[in-house]
Amino acid sequence: MQGTLRVSPDAFELRMNLGFLLGAYRGRIEAELQRRLDSLLGTA
Repeated sequence: MQGTLRVSPDAFELRMNLGFLLGAYRGRIEAELQRRLDSLLGTA
């Protein structure tokens, strides 16, 4: 797994390459990241 995180004053962007095996869990990983970020940062 590898990726980048870009942070600006009003947003951030996370891009990840999960590889073959983790790619099957992309939706689940994305949903969990979103849930945790919403919890930490609050929803828009």
